[in-house]
Amino acid sequence: MWRGSLDGWVPYGFLDLSNGVGTVATYIAVLLTVVYLIALALTARNRFAARRRANIQSSSPADIRWRPEQERDQVTHRDRELLSA
Repeated sequence: MWRGSLDGWVPYGFLDLSNGVGTVATYIAVLLTVVYLIALALTARNRFAARRRANIQSSSPADIRWRPEQERDQVTHRDRELLSA
C-alpha cells in the first residue's frame, strides 16, 4: 500500500487508498472473514470425518457380535446404521 502512495500503482484494486481508507478496511475485513469461515468449515468437516472414521472402525460387526449377551441384545440406533452401511 505504501507503493501506491508513491507511484499510484497497487497490485489489487480493492487495496487502492484513493477509494478511501474505510472502503479498503471494509474490503480487508470481508476478505479476512471469508477466509476465516472457509477455514472453520474445513476444520469442522475434517473433525466430523475423523470422528466418523473412528466410530466406524471401533464398531465393526465383529465387535458387536462379541459383546456380552445382555449388551448385544440392546443394539443402539448408531449400531443399526453402521450394520446397514
